[in-house]
Amino acid sequence: METETSRTIEQAVSGDQVLAAESLTTAVDEALSNLKTRYRIGDSRPVPIEDVVKSEGGRVVRRLMTIDASLSYLQRGKRFLISVNSAHSSERQRFSIGHELGHVILERVLIELRDLSVQRNCEVLPSATPKDVERSCNKFSARVLIPDEVVTWLADWGTLSLEGLRDAANAWAVSFQALAWHVLEVAPGDGGVITLRRSRTAGDRGSPTLKVDWVMFPKGPRLALEPGSPIVATHLLEEMLSSNDERIYRDVDVPLPGFGSKRNLHALRTGGVLRLLVCP
Repeated sequence: METETSRTIEQAVSGDQVLAAESLTTAVDEALSNLKTRYRIGDSRPVPIEDVVKSEGGRVVRRLMTIDASLSYLQRGKRFLISVNSAHSSERQRFSIGHELGHVILERVLIELRDLSVQRNCEVLPSATPKDVERSCNKFSARVLIPDEVVTWLADWGTLSLEGLRDAANAWAVSFQALAWHVLEVAPGDGGVITLRRSRTAGDRGSPTLKVDWVMFPKGPRLALEPGSPIVATHLLEEMLSSNDERIYRDVDVPLPGFGSKRNLHALRTGGVLRLLVCP
């Protein structure tokens, strides 16, 4: 049976045209759109990702893995198995399930492309690197678990806040990191999120030190802020750490290395963790 994806692919490959990585993304986007329409994804929250997998002919198993990974196995016909690490948080497991479903959908797209190349007696397979594939599957998972309209609503610097990101992540049962990355990819400019954590080393009798937990700037330049790097607790950082409410600081120097201009900042402390939303 001819699908919307196969028709789109056939229209895209006239003559001996070779599909590039961008065409692969387009084909996966078409398959994702069909999937979201078929299962009315976004009508309820969180997205019932395991029900989607089951309806697509798959099964999810959880087991303790010694490696920090998830796996998918294609079986005969349309059957497949997704294995996720039971040691991970439920949010991360859900994202892994979406990621592996992305691999399955991608493989189905590639099978259609191979069949098309045989019919046309020419090479129409996309030239995508493993890194391209992993990025496509990450984006696939984010777009399945987080409806586009939610991201569009959040990706407005006039209303975007750390509390809004946190609340949306809880509502859709995804990690803060996954949601923030997806939103920041859509939002204009080179904004990002930095998380700092209070930590105390063994035998340290002084006050806890402040260290980089993670850094996320999907479109901005790479910063010299590696996870675990110690940070000098400036007066501004201490002020940010003194409140549990989100605070907005306008046109200030970012109290971290690597920034050469003033930015607007949102700061939110949760326990010993300080999140900074750095505006473009």
